[in-house]
Amino acid sequence: LPRFSARGLATLAMAFSRAGQPAPALLDALAAEAAPRLREFSTHELANLAAAFATAGHAAPALLDEIAIEAAPRLHEFDSEQLRITARAYAAAGHAAPALLAAIAASERRGGQQHSEAAA
Repeated sequence: LPRFSARGLATLAMAFSRAGQPAPALLDALAAEAAPRLREFSTHELANLAAAFATAGHAAPALLDEIAIEAAPRLHEFDSEQLRITARAYAAAGHAAPALLAAIAASERRGGQQHSEAAA
């Protein structure tokens, strides 16, 4: 897995989460490889990585903690869909990340206000 790019790791995690085949050893290895490299991940890849683990129902609390730490200061880079995917992933995983979720909610409120102002 060290040879995989950030995109490759996120794509592999998503593929296995959608396959419906339990792969706990692989997902544990993916989490261990991805966590220290999250700065390499785009916002799309961060959202999809969180979603993959939630979809697979595979607990990865350390990874989700690290994604929250990496994502929070970069929320301005996330589009609305990526914000929704990320929030949904944390909710589905039952993983508490109050600072991240509060920041996502605030970002969505600001985005909604900006869209309303643009339409006026």
